[in-house]
Amino acid sequence: MKDHQGKTPITFFSTLRKESNMNKSELILKTAQISGVSRKDVEKVLEAAVTVITAQLAEGGEATLPGLGKLSVTVRAARDGRNPATGETMHLPAKKVPHFGAAKALKDAVAQGQPLAG
Repeated sequence: MKDHQGKTPITFFSTLRKESNMNKSELILKTAQISGVSRKDVEKVLEAAVTVITAQLAEGGEATLPGLGKLSVTVRAARDGRNPATGETMHLPAKKVPHFGAAKALKDAVAQGQPLAG
């Protein structure tokens, strides 16, 4: 598969700046370029995926993204902490937080410095 510039995904990804963070608009643009789908369609799909995953986690479920990882909810136990400004001890209640566990394929790709083959 080639993008609009005739580059394969691996060549395309190797041209990205390594020190930068990718924001939502860059993710949409790169996905559209690689897949050949319009940016508007990619944005709709991304927003729908976020909505579905958020709803699943809010219900206490998990969401698995094959090759990428699994999103789940963990409970952070209640604890005593300190106010950094005053040093006062305060109670921090238990709370639910999202957790991401990376898939082996993603871990291996990052360790090798290569994008996932897809």
